Amino acid sequence: NVLATQQTRPGDGARPTMAWSPGEVVVQTYQIPIDAAAGTSITPEIVLVDAATGTRLNLIGEDGRWLFDYLRLSPIMISD
Repeated sequence: NVLATQQTRPGDGARPTMAWSPGEVVVQTYQIPIDAAAGTSITPEIVLVDAATGTRLNLIGEDGRWLFDYLRLSPIMISD
């Protein structure tokens, strides 16, 4: 179930992925409101999308193999 979603470009558009260098770390913080109906724990997933086509992009492993089209993060506990 999708509880929340947010689409934005890296660096609010100032850091397009085409300008990234291999191994470069790009940090961006997001605040996404989560409804109380989500429960006590969520498992976020990150999806990269081609801005021109809307197509989900595959992640590529360090060995060059294509991986999934999402990155699942560790569960996050939700509290008041």
